[in-house]
Amino acid sequence: MSRTKPIPLLKLPDLMLEMVLARATVAEKFSISTCSQNSFQIVKDQLHREKFKLSLETEKAAIYITSTDLKLTIIADKGKWYEFEDGQEENHKGYIQGTRFNQKSRGSFIRTFWADRNSGVKLLLGHLTRLFSTPIDSVFYSDFSEMIYNDPLDILKSINNLQDSLQTVALHLTRLPDDYYGKIFNELQFVKNLHIRHLATGNYFEDNDQRIWKHDELKIDDGYWITTGRLLTMNCKILIIEESNLFAPDINKYLKYWVRGSFPNLEQLYINGNGLTVSRVLVGIKHLSNPGRVLGVQDRNDYRRKRSTTPVDIRRCDGTIGTLFISKGNYDVNFIVWK
Repeated sequence: MSRTKPIPLLKLPDLMLEMVLARATVAEKFSISTCSQNSFQIVKDQLHREKFKLSLETEKAAIYITSTDLKLTIIADKGKWYEFEDGQEENHKGYIQGTRFNQKSRGSFIRTFWADRNSGVKLLLGHLTRLFSTPIDSVFYSDFSEMIYNDPLDILKSINNLQDSLQTVALHLTRLPDDYYGKIFNELQFVKNLHIRHLATGNYFEDNDQRIWKHDELKIDDGYWITTGRLLTMNCKILIIEESNLFAPDINKYLKYWVRGSFPNLEQLYINGNGLTVSRVLVGIKHLSNPGRVLGVQDRNDYRRKRSTTPVDIRRCDGTIGTLFISKGNYDVNFIVWK
């Protein structure tokens, strides 16, 4: 039995076309948008009524499009075709900026095939940000991805050409040459929330990188590479450093700088370190015990509050008050600035 010929959508009256698109899935709308410039504009006009988020995971070369009630995954792969196990996929050809690619879709999953995968990812990102009228929201950037290992800066530069900043970036870097790390962080200087999950640094980066870190939130899971000098370059609203080799004198120096007016952006500091007692951390800093302080309303019953010593207030030169919480095990510090 022969298959029914597809309806020439673009020849439908406007009202009927709008009704068809309203019933189409987001995956189907994406496929339609890659047929021509005209089809792209028609789908774009229909999608502007919804709000979407875009995110990229480099390890899988996967782009995720999410909204309140859906999640669409688009994979960029190298090659011509890929067979799903049950053979129930839909096969399509598409064009983005004149570049032809193949695509297979099933449900909310689309796999695209390109002669060059890096080029495919960049073309897809540009197409999707325009189609959904939204910037890329978050990136998980890992050098376990072949595309990143072969050209570590290519994707980040491409994203920076598309938009002024990124909301969230998570990093896992262990295999790149040491001199690349500084270049990568240069591309990420305007990221609002930067999460460094793992960073295998060497002497070149540690000795030569003197950047000032300014993010809304900087979280470092493996903070062994954070020295006193580097800590003093971090003017972030929220600074979280886990598993560090920092001691009481290091944090004491940071707090003395804060008292004198440095780190004006700081709202919360958390450091997991060693030998952190109130007497050592606050050497030479005027302070006052304040048992009534808590980490915040949402943290009132938090386990860290229950394990903390008596909270201590210190005052900055402009009158701003900050409260220091130190764990009873003397291994972590929470410092909250009250604004």
